[in-house]
Amino acid sequence: MNSLSKQLQLSTLLPNLCALDGCPKSGKLICTHCEAVPDPELFENNLPNVGYCSPSHLEEDATAHKEMRRSRRWLRFADRVAQLHYVVFTTERDTMWLNKLVNSQITLIGGVRLFEFQFVDVPASETTFCSDSVDEETRQQALHLNQCCHTICLATPLLAYMNIQGAFRIKEYNISITAGLRIASMTISRSTFTALRFNNGPLHSVLLLAPKFLPAAKPDDGPFAEAGIISDPSFKQMGFKESTQEAKDYLLKLDNIKKGHGAAEFGDGFKNFLSYSADPSEDIRFYGMWRHTAICVICNVLYPILEDLGGPKGFEDLRKQEWEDLKQKLSVQLREKLNELRSELDNILYPIEDPAWEQNLTELLKQREKGREYREMIACLYKYN
Repeated sequence: MNSLSKQLQLSTLLPNLCALDGCPKSGKLICTHCEAVPDPELFENNLPNVGYCSPSHLEEDATAHKEMRRSRRWLRFADRVAQLHYVVFTTERDTMWLNKLVNSQITLIGGVRLFEFQFVDVPASETTFCSDSVDEETRQQALHLNQCCHTICLATPLLAYMNIQGAFRIKEYNISITAGLRIASMTISRSTFTALRFNNGPLHSVLLLAPKFLPAAKPDDGPFAEAGIISDPSFKQMGFKESTQEAKDYLLKLDNIKKGHGAAEFGDGFKNFLSYSADPSEDIRFYGMWRHTAICVICNVLYPILEDLGGPKGFEDLRKQEWEDLKQKLSVQLREKLNELRSELDNILYPIEDPAWEQNLTELLKQREKGREYREMIACLYKYN
């Protein structure tokens, strides 16, 4: 007996119920018919005795559920990619940032909060970004200050790898925000700077992932006209717990969301970042090599973990607990390898007066760039473009 006959036969058992949503005979039940293998998270409550009052309702329900399943699986996959991006960002910032938070208790007129940082003048691996007395919320706010461009650089190799099958359209958007939270930084001495939090804000950069199976928006429709998800860990500075639809909904409500924004091709920000290593300015070149080396280490950790899963497809199929275990494994391995890098950098940079520091730092970067894992992930980016 084929599937249609079985369903029609079952409908006689419950003549007053139809699984098609909106039918006058519909009950609050989930359709059991799906041409593909049911998504366990979507169909966890499915019931074996749901019927249909007509063959046409069965066909309509099957089509609707197939599309819903595809959309739900894509959104879950994209959200997981964004969460992985968040793990990379927070671990790298916490481990590699060159500053120590020394004062977070000052609140100015109008609710403006002042964070005071001190540039580390001792080997960074021997100190911590925050003392144990700093609460987690303050620590997270300080970590995420003014970091949107850096998060794009960290995300680019990961997104290029995850998109080797071309499931996404990815854009980098620079958005003029008027009602958001602004982060301003001021250097006040050679050793200390402050960061202020206040309203009426800055240009903010985000990555938007949109599914290829939906049509692209028109260029004039604005940065968030098409369905998708934002991947931007620095939304933490706006009070969002994760990089999810919540952040997108917030930006859509801004009055001038279509004013002053511009789109760049995916990978442009990362390629500009790599050029910092060769910038004639000593400060820019130093920070460029410092961050570039960290990205090499991140790729060398990420790639084998994802390859062991079978690539993006295996990543997509992880069960909930497997997914949580993966995030924990990545965080632990990243922190271990980045701490090792910090120790190596300390040996080069302290004392900073060593005239060979630039040559030694360049050599360290070249060593990390030789990693097969880094080269594989960067190759995905250039294939993408």
